[in-house]
Amino acid sequence: MVVFDPCFINKSGKHTEGLGRFWSGCAGKMKKGLEIGGFALVDVNYQAAFHYYAR
Repeated sequence: MVVFDPCFINKSGKHTEGLGRFWSGCAGKMKKGLEIGGFALVDVNYQAAFHYYAR
């Protein structure tokens, strides 16, 4: 099975490409930073996930 997980990275500054306001699940609010979408291959029988691609 393939799964998608959006991740948030804190980032300050004004000139970083892609900088915006994104939802941080840990903080429970919108924060300034970058967002990365990660895909993983998951094997539920072995309870394992392997990183496949991040953008």
